[in-house]
Amino acid sequence: MGLIRAAVTETTLSLGPSKVDLHNGFQRAILISLVIGGVLIIGGLITGMNFVLVVGISTPGLAALDYIRVTHSAMYRPMAALWLGLAWTISVFAIGVTALLVRVEPLTVFAVWSGSGAVIGLVAWALGRFPLRPLWRRNERDTRAAAWFSVDYLAGSGGSLVSTGLLGAVLGASVVAALRGAGTVLGPMNLLSTTARSLALPYLTRARLRGAAHEVRSAALITSALMLAVLPLAAILLLIPDAFGAELLGESWEVVAPVLAPLAIESAAALAGSVASAGHRSKLAGARALTLRLTVGIVRPVAVVAAGTAAGAVGAAWMMAAISVLNVVLWWASYWQLMKSDEKATARVS
Repeated sequence: MGLIRAAVTETTLSLGPSKVDLHNGFQRAILISLVIGGVLIIGGLITGMNFVLVVGISTPGLAALDYIRVTHSAMYRPMAALWLGLAWTISVFAIGVTALLVRVEPLTVFAVWSGSGAVIGLVAWALGRFPLRPLWRRNERDTRAAAWFSVDYLAGSGGSLVSTGLLGAVLGASVVAALRGAGTVLGPMNLLSTTARSLALPYLTRARLRGAAHEVRSAALITSALMLAVLPLAAILLLIPDAFGAELLGESWEVVAPVLAPLAIESAAALAGSVASAGHRSKLAGARALTLRLTVGIVRPVAVVAAGTAAGAVGAAWMMAAISVLNVVLWWASYWQLMKSDEKATARVS
């Protein structure tokens, strides 16, 4: 879903409100989801992995749900997006309660989670009167943006996976367990980071159309609002009593607690950087975004592993925080240059 959101959904949001663009994006999302779903189904049948098979079958419906929910929440009908999310939450809650009361196989629970989301997506597809035909219409601008943003997403995700994998290989599973345990505690902050960019995109696109000065103020306003929301949340998470932390994570709390502060800084920095990232997407500056991603992505695994080797999980966590802060500086410097270039171009035209 992340790849489809980066390649198609966020490209659609960067174009501004348009029913034609909304439907074209939906057709592209469904086309990609059918390809991914087909690969997963074949892989599940060959390997006998039923979980993979279930995901493959559910992928088109889940892609429809994610596309409709994100585009509506960001630019069209927020209440419709809320009802879609609520419907899925209720279905998941129902199977969760059932599993607590009677014995239910894990595959069944997973199938209900995945299948109910897919069914809700298909219902939203029908009620929203989206096109039934999966299609990628020829449009050089949209296709180029989708390609750049897909590679950008894969580079970002790949960098994180490489860092984690190298830490596990060099320092052992305990370091990875500490970082992932902290990620569980900081889940609410990370959730904000993953949704902020999509929600900021249409707002920045509208601001861009009103002029560079207005875009600067809008970007600063969004970032300030996000920081005001996340900093109290970070403070609450960092002040979790040891007794409650031990109840939540068991014995692993002892290794998780020391890395919470640097990883909270990393999450807050990621949130601030997401606005500048959204700004690059609103301008369809895919090549520039990928260059920035690779610049940091190449350095990150080496620096994190070096810090982890010198100072364990705590050292790795602080290096992750430092790289995230550097990432924010680079993304915002680049975004500022893009806005200034637009301002100069507008002045020349005037």
